[in-house]
Amino acid sequence: MIICGFPCIGKSTWAKNCDNVIDLDSSTYSKLKNKNWTWVYVDEAISLSKRGKIVLVSTHVEVRERMAVAGQKYTVVYPAFDQKEEYVKRASMRDNHPLKPSVLEEHWGFFWTSINEDVFSNKIMLQPGEYICDVTGKISQLLGVGEPSAVCCGDKDRLGRFLDRVDSDSYLNKQVYIGCPYTSDSKLVTEDRANKVSACAAMLIELGYNVVSPVAYGHALARYVNFSDEWEKWMSISRTMMRPCGHMITLKLDGWRGSRGLAEEINTAHSRDMGYVEVTYEEILSLFNERKLRNGF
Repeated sequence: MIICGFPCIGKSTWAKNCDNVIDLDSSTYSKLKNKNWTWVYVDEAISLSKRGKIVLVSTHVEVRERMAVAGQKYTVVYPAFDQKEEYVKRASMRDNHPLKPSVLEEHWGFFWTSINEDVFSNKIMLQPGEYICDVTGKISQLLGVGEPSAVCCGDKDRLGRFLDRVDSDSYLNKQVYIGCPYTSDSKLVTEDRANKVSACAAMLIELGYNVVSPVAYGHALARYVNFSDEWEKWMSISRTMMRPCGHMITLKLDGWRGSRGLAEEINTAHSRDMGYVEVTYEEILSLFNERKLRNGF
């Protein structure tokens, strides 16, 4: 399967965390001293697709035209037209990316219209705050396999594979950041969220991982500092804690989809191509018990 992915939808993050997904970076091919670079690029994508890979390619008009000429089916994943501000912000958070935020902002209408009017492709439109990993169910349906696990995101072992990648990463990138929703109108909900993320951090630390969590840290400080009216102060602490991390876990507690702070943390993780996974409290507890039993401690 070949997917043309709009800029800043998390293609490289998805590929980094899924063995059967390949992000074929067009910038490497466009630098070739060959005006027909799209032929080389698309031929490689088709070859990989025939080997059973999900191949992520760019949405360049010439790339899509070349696939149409070759008779290659493809799917486009792109945002709604009114998400321009969100995507310009995502682009501004990415270091050394070939697409400059100013170019995306200036040519947004052209980029979006050329995709939306593409008559040769299947289309999946992302909602505000969504990334390509959030629509694996729709991708599975297009593949005809039914279950999200077939496209790697959503399988029960994703946390284990995520931690295996942390183990294999360089020393400087091993630190893991845990994000989750925190503030609520209910003090009981806030307390429960803090307790659960603290427990998750403790379990991963006991398994040998270097873990940080702004909620686990900040909840204790909240006894002395009023963060409720100081959102930017809270986020400043979170950004500082996130800076040295190479991987991020999003803890899917109730309300996580509507958390403003967590959304910014997820954006940062994707923009920095950090290792990334979304899991429940129960999944971390299950993995902890499994590894604890296996290792005999």
